[in-house]
Amino acid sequence: MDKTVRILLAFGDGRLHGVRDIARSLTLPKSTVARLILDLADARLLVQDETSGQYRLGAGAARLGQAYLEGLDVRTVSAPIMADLQERSGETVGLQVREGLERVVIASNESKATIRSGFSIGERLPLHAGAAAKVLLAFEQEEFRGELVRSLTLTPLTDRTILDTDQLQAELAKIHRQGYAVSENEVSLQSTSVAAPVFGGDDRLSAALVVTGPVFRMTGEVVKVLTPLVCEAAQAISADLGSTHYRN
Repeated sequence: MDKTVRILLAFGDGRLHGVRDIARSLTLPKSTVARLILDLADARLLVQDETSGQYRLGAGAARLGQAYLEGLDVRTVSAPIMADLQERSGETVGLQVREGLERVVIASNESKATIRSGFSIGERLPLHAGAAAKVLLAFEQEEFRGELVRSLTLTPLTDRTILDTDQLQAELAKIHRQGYAVSENEVSLQSTSVAAPVFGGDDRLSAALVVTGPVFRMTGEVVKVLTPLVCEAAQAISADLGSTHYRN
């Protein structure tokens, strides 16, 4: 590995470092390290602390990191984690995002079972019912969430659909506290879903990760097992997108 790259990576711990300790830790000549650190500082990848004279990552490194995060696509990042979740759960795994007052399926790994539940990529679905819908509402910015809910038309889809705004708000608050949503027969009959939020590099809600299956397989005990799996997968996708939400 190039000496310059090794030196830059040594600053990845976010701490201040001097020429001497970098040279010692990388077993490099101090003169070489001093020269290369000056080159990195000229490129604004490092900046010198005025008090200690040591160096830390600079604005140039921050810009590179931001460019990397902005270039991440949630579907690409989610793909291997969704595939693993589908294998572990045996049910259909989907990724949904909010568009206006609807939600859209942007990725799906279908169950291999003969009888299965799920939705097609590109399908548009209501935002007021279903586990994924409630996650997309519950983890929206608080000041915007109320406005969204008031804008919804609470159309009955099944006899399990919530049709009262206050009841829906209370349900969303509960989902926000517990970190996931579960629904049964809310959008269509004989279907159960578990969903958890995915956050982007800016720590804002990016998508809802959801596992959907027929109610005869998705029993209460099965849902208890699946819920932590869905939450862990959503956390893994969020971390890969650069989010620190789950570390806070």
